Amino acid sequence: MNKKIVLINQSAGYLFVDIANAFAERYDQVVLMAGDVMPMHEPLLPTIKVQKIFSYNRGSSVKRILSWVVSLVNIWWLLLFKYRNFDLLLSSNPPTASTMLPILFSRKTSLLIYDIYPDGLVAGKFITKNNLLFKCWAWLNRVAYKRVNKIFVLTPGMAHAMEAYSPKEKIKVVPAWAGSPNKPESTAERDNLFIKKYGLQGKFIVMYSGNLGKEYELKPLVLLAEAFSDNDKIVFIIMGQGWQKEMLERLILQKQLPNCMMLPYQPADLFVHSLNAFHVGVVSLAAAVAKVAIPSKTYNLLAANRPIFCIGSESSDLADFLNHNNIGVAIEAHETARMKAFIEKLFTDKNYYQLLSSNATKTAAHYTKDRAKELVEE
Repeated sequence: MNKKIVLINQSAGYLFVDIANAFAERYDQVVLMAGDVMPMHEPLLPTIKVQKIFSYNRGSSVKRILSWVVSLVNIWWLLLFKYRNFDLLLSSNPPTASTMLPILFSRKTSLLIYDIYPDGLVAGKFITKNNLLFKCWAWLNRVAYKRVNKIFVLTPGMAHAMEAYSPKEKIKVVPAWAGSPNKPESTAERDNLFIKKYGLQGKFIVMYSGNLGKEYELKPLVLLAEAFSDNDKIVFIIMGQGWQKEMLERLILQKQLPNCMMLPYQPADLFVHSLNAFHVGVVSLAAAVAKVAIPSKTYNLLAANRPIFCIGSESSDLADFLNHNNIGVAIEAHETARMKAFIEKLFTDKNYYQLLSSNATKTAAHYTKDRAKELVEE
């Protein structure tokens, strides 16, 4: 039997690349429809056909939504005329596809939900639950999800939230995993390109790397840097792009903080070195998604064998994960004094720092690309 499947993700990162590779070991034909393919350490297998679709545009809210709509039409056309007899695995990027395609096509279909929509629009404070767009989208979800075979989510909190749209028995939790190998190759400080480029020799580095979107709590990191302004050994780095970038740059300039740096996304060679440079990895978690998300960057920080500091709800899924494995803490955004005490303890108490780092190493061993094979088995 010729097993054929189309995997759809407008912006296919390392998680989706690992999933595509796992399908390629079991299926005769695997097509990856993506606007961009961004592997980390594992390349896409050559047997997988990449079908280009309209790319995800993060430029603004309007551009983002337009890119979702245009890509939906693009995907619909390809499935209708080019990939007629293929099974489907749809990611929630674009979210328009995971909602509309199960309604438009009658074929074996499963979903991989990274972010729940329209709930994500509420979390980003773009609309409320009373908005007509929210009500229409929620109704379409309930219609679409009755037609799919399986819905994969990343956390138990997401599974609970998805029950508003789908029967419970269709929902399966498959946690995310790291895109880099556990215990990445160590680079001595004198040879670390990231440290050399930014003059970070001898510094204790607290780093956030990722999206600077509206929904993330990042201002507290600048206020934390201000609290350490008298300690020239501790440096705070905010690395990435997004809605808050200009505001954060202004705040750092206004407070005259030489210990707080704003950096752009790094090229691949420097990014790998940054994973060996930082001492504490920062995750920011929006209050609206505290019970439905563990950001995938969490697992990459684990694989780097570093403690994790979350700015966000202490009752979140991520807080439970950090506490259960004793690899870090989650602290509410307004509690700068508690944040300062935690970073200070990591800086001064080498045994405590080593304990959390060791626990991160052990925990990371359970979150590898083998999770992708588990998804394919399902």
